[in-house]
Amino acid sequence: MKYAVLTARHHDGFCLWNSRYTNYSVASQAPGRDFVREYLGAFREAGLKVGLY
Repeated sequence: MKYAVLTARHHDGFCLWNSRYTNYSVASQAPGRDFVREYLGAFREAGLKVGLY
């Protein structure tokens, strides 16, 4: 594998990062984590290219 692309925002507006503009995000809901930050950190640490959609 050389790269991965994460769909960071669902078409209905649900965000996979902590947003100051909406509470409709994983940081404000049950997981309480910033998945985008974790994704970027893990892939960059492994030397893989990352993309966000």
